[in-house]
Amino acid sequence: MAVLSNIFYAILFLSMASGIFTIALLFLTHVLGLNPPLWASVGGMLLYCVPVLAPDVVLFSPEPQMWYRGFYVACGVWALGVGALLLRHIVRSLLAWRAVNSYPLCGDQRLEDICARSARLVGIKRVPRLCFGTLAEPACAAGILRPAIILDRRIAGALSDGELLAVFCHELTHLKRRHLLLERVFDLVCVLNWMNPLVWLARRDFALGCETDCDRRALAAAEGVLPETAYARTMLRLLELSALPPAGTGRSIGATCFLTAKRRLRAITAKRSVVKSLLSAALPAILLSLLLLLSMLLSRQWFYPYPAYDMGAEYGAAYTETA
Repeated sequence: MAVLSNIFYAILFLSMASGIFTIALLFLTHVLGLNPPLWASVGGMLLYCVPVLAPDVVLFSPEPQMWYRGFYVACGVWALGVGALLLRHIVRSLLAWRAVNSYPLCGDQRLEDICARSARLVGIKRVPRLCFGTLAEPACAAGILRPAIILDRRIAGALSDGELLAVFCHELTHLKRRHLLLERVFDLVCVLNWMNPLVWLARRDFALGCETDCDRRALAAAEGVLPETAYARTMLRLLELSALPPAGTGRSIGATCFLTAKRRLRAITAKRSVVKSLLSAALPAILLSLLLLLSMLLSRQWFYPYPAYDMGAEYGAAYTETA
């Protein structure tokens, strides 16, 4: 129980310090309208799991700690939550792996040729396998060790070659940028910090950051072949096809998907501003540096040796001199 309590104590510190960065990053994104690069969200994720301490303190005290009873209760609740969420993620991952492996291979030469062309544009040497599936999205990348692109058969058949090129460039960029791996790591970070609502907001914002990162890099890779207007029209086309499913399927697009697409379209079609781009990169870097410094300062109050030890030593020395 002592080890678990020390871990919980460290998690509380990480959750507090990194929550400040999450609030600041959300303010830059949703209030000021900036587009921070993906590394800013990755840095925020690391703050939730990597402690930054002052050089003269240690993470775990070498002396036995006397916690209040309420602390042990909170620690037990946290551990139960971690176990339940971890089990949920394991089951969902196994079910997703089983579903992806059960999907039939595409076998459509037209789709395979467009995917191979997109892979050359993006810079991927090994083209992932194409499968037809019934996921919620019309197209998505899946698999970390054995990647695949899952397509909705009906929607893929309704898209033109140019629209399919945009879809494949986007999904292949997800694989090239290791977004799937980063998202799974962030899921584990959310499990450890499940009691902090800010980490779930950060995870959701990170997913949107991955999408905008894909949009930007896919357009850069296909420059001269895939115009921005055609890419944006493809997104609208996917929204249209997803919102009009065949009768009896009960499948429809949610408001969250629409709002996400709206933000992505705004980022694609907005005029490039040098000042805004510099601020989008500089302000998160400054905030991250300040948070690292703040974390080091707070660690002196949080971890061993605590300020009370120094005060006790000074008090003891003064008492000896007086005696």
